[in-house]
Amino acid sequence: MRKLKAATVVLAIGLIMVATGCKKKNDPKQWIYNTWTIEQVEIEGDKAGQDAAKATNMIEFTKKGVVKLTEGSEVIEGTYTVNETATSMTTVMGGSTDTFIVSGLSETSMTLSKGEEKMVLKAK
Repeated sequence: MRKLKAATVVLAIGLIMVATGCKKKNDPKQWIYNTWTIEQVEIEGDKAGQDAAKATNMIEFTKKGVVKLTEGSEVIEGTYTVNETATSMTTVMGGSTDTFIVSGLSETSMTLSKGEEKMVLKAK
């Protein structure tokens, strides 16, 4: 009887571990937690400014809700939140609050859009 009870407990724990492991893999928010390079920028302004943004900037999103924008040797920190379906992101950086639409999210790429502005990010 004890062996059957122990086997049942082990089986239950195994099923719980498998279920929670699968859930995390299917959670699109997990893909956001990464360091990203800017592949493409569509913002108002001259092409030189857009090229400079692509060449020097990296964006890191941590699991703790911290966003770090690296511009050359300067690092700007802020916070961010993502909705449950990972289709909307709000950032607070340097006294500015911005809400972006998240699209094309995968383990290797993500697009952030706000009105006419768009950034295509690639996982580093």
